[in-house]
Amino acid sequence: MMTMTTRGSPRARGRCHGQQAASLVGQVRDLYARKGMLEEDPLPLLHTLEAAYPEMAEEMEGIAEGAG
Repeated sequence: MMTMTTRGSPRARGRCHGQQAASLVGQVRDLYARKGMLEEDPLPLLHTLEAAYPEMAEEMEGIAEGAG
């Protein structure tokens, strides 16, 4: 099990997660790419997530930034 300790804003925490788990994030991205799931438009889901959980959406953006 992977554990991480982070601090800061949601985006800062996300960047920290992304940096520490970059290889895992890459593996998940590659799996979704092989299944053709990266071609789907994520904006409707992202807008729903932002409306309901704005800090979670910001943290997810930080994960993507941190993982490159």
